[in-house]
Amino acid sequence: MGTKHFKKVSGTSRSGYAMLIMLLIVIAIAPYVLWVLMSDPDKRDRETKREQVSQPDKYPWVEEWRIKHLKKRKPWGVKSATAPQGQPVILKNLGIEANTRQGRALIGSVSITIAPDGTLEGAWGADYESASPRAHHATNGQFKGNTDPTRICTDANGVEQPYLFFIGKGEFAELETNYETNRVRRRLGMIYVRGWLDNEFNSEGSVHLTFNKREQRVFAWKGEAEETFPMSYKKPGLKTFIKQALAPRDRTKDNNPFLK
Repeated sequence: MGTKHFKKVSGTSRSGYAMLIMLLIVIAIAPYVLWVLMSDPDKRDRETKREQVSQPDKYPWVEEWRIKHLKKRKPWGVKSATAPQGQPVILKNLGIEANTRQGRALIGSVSITIAPDGTLEGAWGADYESASPRAHHATNGQFKGNTDPTRICTDANGVEQPYLFFIGKGEFAELETNYETNRVRRRLGMIYVRGWLDNEFNSEGSVHLTFNKREQRVFAWKGEAEETFPMSYKKPGLKTFIKQALAPRDRTKDNNPFLK
């Protein structure tokens, strides 16, 4: 009897100790589990995407489906719109040449050709220096796209304006020379160009550079569209630029053609 009673108490004690250890483990890892749940990368991505979709003027890649040659489906929930009357009609090839700005700084220039069928091609290039990081940037990109009359423009008061929307997407290559580390970084990214054309053929828009569709550099532009020749963007030559940018080269400024 005594022996049996002793064994029973011993088993209960061991069970109690095990439960206590498990409880301590749960308490110890609970903060970590909570942190993981709160810092769920998928959740952050969903929140970022929702924010971007609500601001297409700021994040043009959420409207990639408007670019016909990409053949992307229109997102679910986006209502079809009817083109407002009074939009400009393009009867001849129009060319837009404009300087691009970041804030007050003049950085680069954009060239766009829009054909009567609504297709467009263009190029953007810049050679500039940044303060943070303190570096030199030689950048060149090309893009293709089209107009979309169903994209409605509204002014600050919410009144619809008969402007014609256009959007393009392509690739850009960048050669970044960091003055502090003396390192040269060569990268490829995505370039988006979007804008509006009014009945006087004045245009206004922006160039967006991004590597990950989260962070971006934006350059604004204004220009007047004029009759031009058919599309032919063999210069500045994105493929040639990429090939040259990715080739080994002398890092000194005097021997670097991109930095002259």
